[in-house]
Amino acid sequence: MKDPRSLLLILLGPLVSIAALPGLMIDTTNLIKLLILGIFAGGLAVSLFTTRTWLRDKRLHFLLVILGIFFLSMLVPLIFSGSPFDLQLYGSHGRNTGFITYLFLILVALSATTNSNEILMARISKGIIVTGAIETFYTFLQYFKVDPINWHNADGWLFGTFINPDFLSAFLGFSCVVIAAFLFEEKTKLRFRLLLASQLIATLFIIVKSKAMQGLAITLVGVLVLILIWFRKRFTSKIMIFGYIFLVAFGSLFSILGFLQRGPLKGLLYQKSITFRGDYWRAGWQMFLHHPLTGVGLDSYGDWYMKYRTLVATRRGPEVTSTAAHNLFLDFAAYGGILLVLAYLLLNIVILISVIRVFRRSQEVGVGFVSISLAWIAYLAQSIISINYIALAVWGWLFAGLIIGYERSTSMPSTSQNVAEALEKNRKGARRGSSMADKRSSHAGPIFVGCIIGAVIALPPFIGDIRWKSALGSGDPVKLIAAVNAWPRNTYRFDTTAKGYETNGEVVQALQLSLSSVAFDARSFDSWNLILNYPNSSVQQKALALSKLKEIDSHYSSR
Repeated sequence: MKDPRSLLLILLGPLVSIAALPGLMIDTTNLIKLLILGIFAGGLAVSLFTTRTWLRDKRLHFLLVILGIFFLSMLVPLIFSGSPFDLQLYGSHGRNTGFITYLFLILVALSATTNSNEILMARISKGIIVTGAIETFYTFLQYFKVDPINWHNADGWLFGTFINPDFLSAFLGFSCVVIAAFLFEEKTKLRFRLLLASQLIATLFIIVKSKAMQGLAITLVGVLVLILIWFRKRFTSKIMIFGYIFLVAFGSLFSILGFLQRGPLKGLLYQKSITFRGDYWRAGWQMFLHHPLTGVGLDSYGDWYMKYRTLVATRRGPEVTSTAAHNLFLDFAAYGGILLVLAYLLLNIVILISVIRVFRRSQEVGVGFVSISLAWIAYLAQSIISINYIALAVWGWLFAGLIIGYERSTSMPSTSQNVAEALEKNRKGARRGSSMADKRSSHAGPIFVGCIIGAVIALPPFIGDIRWKSALGSGDPVKLIAAVNAWPRNTYRFDTTAKGYETNGEVVQALQLSLSSVAFDARSFDSWNLILNYPNSSVQQKALALSKLKEIDSHYSSR
């Protein structure tokens, strides 16, 4: 691969997905994934801004406006929401989907848009398949209890390197959809087809055993769309195509009713977790209604969940909380208000229109575009029912850029050039390089500098976590306090360390840490609860803590 930018785009998703540092950090997956994302995004950004030829493409101006609005909309809660700056900048502990993460994702999408072609998309699709094979193989080791890595996984979950069965299941669903696209491709060789079929069976087995059914759900969604594409290619009769669409719509209606505990499929499809998701959705919607302009703050859903949940949502216990709405659109609405969610909604509409335009132009669409489009549809379906996660988000934004860029590069440049010629030009251009200007400007040196800059931006929470883990094992109180207060701060470090001091009977230090925690984040329920229950808290401190707890949890009195 001669173009460093293309190489970065190909390697980005697999490396972010697989990366984990169990035993070396408290947060074993998120921070290393963020660091790798930052390194690649930095390199891609330098490549973008040294090329600049894409800025003259009027077909990209609308996308630039959308991404610009999205970026500016993130600044609104960052400045005006009142949520802690550190929290919004790098995100909450265990999630890290704050301002910096989305800045990196914007750069990834924009770079993918300016570099997209059929060859690149086919290679990225194969990267998804290879990554899926690695995750499936490794998860089999977990299934057979021969995992060489000690994850402290007492519950025996199957999660690969995604630390959560739902996240693993979702990614494996992406890989199943891409595998299905290659299986439907006539040019796929028999040997490769047999390997793919074997991997598909093994992957579906892992999804089932993970007990996270969203992987099966999004695989089904992707395959149904793939069949529609195949029908359209094989049959000219609109009656058959619309008949298939009607059957899918009819089945989808009964499936949705089943998920909602209605209709004949409720016994098969309904799960308690769906009810809990409804609780999270309603809370996120209420956050948006009460903070429509600024939101509650980037990645700050967890600070406000107890205030806006319903009384029924406490059915599992009043202490059960959530850090996300389990719906990305509601997350953005809660985080940043109307502008942020509209910008993201508009971006997805542009992606959908791009997919439709490409398939309307020609029935002969390459397997690269088909597989990436199906994977994006699977990602969109997952984002409606689950938590955003760096190792999934990186794929979603990469797909977005590739799809929009491909539609742009294959659109008819004039009335005299038909679609088939444009598609063929795209394929040939991909082999030669999209333009000589891009070739001349894609130098490894500046890109390496960009990677260093991206790493520096992403490193603070990574270094902070390592320092904290080292300090916990050192027995040095000075070193420990310094590590807990290291920037960027988070309440998880304060609370965990304070509980450790309390357990050891050192309540003076514990109280000091909890007071520092609420000074950093006044909406930290756990920190105020610790202050309320310390034996050495003053009467005034206990009274203030109780008042704050009632303010944070609207149903605190019912505990």
